[in-house]
Amino acid sequence: MIADQIVVVSKWWQNRIEKVYPELKDKIVVNQNGLSPVFLAKAMKEAHTPDSPSETVRVITMTRLLKKKGVQRVIEAMRFLPPEFHLSIAGTGPYVGELQKLSIKLQLESRIRFLGWLNEDEKIQQMKSHDVFAMPSEYDSFGMVFIEAMACGLPVVTTPSGPITDIVTNGIDGIIARSTDGEDIARAIEKAYQNCVSMADNARNNVSDNFRVESGARELVSLFSRMSGKSVDGQKN
Repeated sequence: MIADQIVVVSKWWQNRIEKVYPELKDKIVVNQNGLSPVFLAKAMKEAHTPDSPSETVRVITMTRLLKKKGVQRVIEAMRFLPPEFHLSIAGTGPYVGELQKLSIKLQLESRIRFLGWLNEDEKIQQMKSHDVFAMPSEYDSFGMVFIEAMACGLPVVTTPSGPITDIVTNGIDGIIARSTDGEDIARAIEKAYQNCVSMADNARNNVSDNFRVESGARELVSLFSRMSGKSVDGQKN
C-alpha cells in the first residue's frame, strides 16, 4: 500500500526522508508536536524568569535515564563548571545506577541530586525553580521535554543531534554545544546562564508561537479534509 501523504514531526525528518526517498518529496507534510493548553497555562503562569547571577546556579535535566540520553555528559560537564553550579536529574530508568556511580567517582555528589520520577505539576515546579535545562542526547525523535522546559522559561543546552535543531535557535533561546565533550557542554551551560534572562523570554515566545497542540490538530483536520474531499462538517468540498 502506498501512502497518499506522509506526516512527520519536524523539518529534520522531512529532509532525512527526502534524501533517502526523493520520489516522496511531494507527499511529506510537517506537523510539529505541541504542548496542550493545560500544560502551557501552568507553565507560563508566573513562568520562571532567572534573576541576576546568584550564589547557586541551578541546572536541570529531565528524561528517561538511558545511556543514549546523554545525562552522563552533563555530569561530566560539571567538572568544568564553578562550584556554584548544581545539577538536578529528574527521571528513572535502567541507567540511573551508572549515573549515581559516576557522580561519586567524579566527587560531585554534593552538587548533584537525583529527583526520581515527577508528575506533570512536579515537573513544572522543578523546571521553574532552575535556571538552565541541559540534555545532550544522542538521539530524539522530537524532544518534547525541550519545549516543556522552554515553556517554563528555561534556556536549553543541547547538541546538534536530530530534530532538536528545529526547536532551538542557537544563541536565541538556547545554546547548541559544539560537541558532546564535557568541556564544550560546560561552556554552553555557562553561556546559557549568562544570557538566561533574554533567552527565557525568547524560549517562551518560541513555544507559544510554534508548539501548540491545537495548531497541529487543526492542520491535521485540514489535511484529512483535503484528502477525503470533504469539509470538516462532512460536506463535500
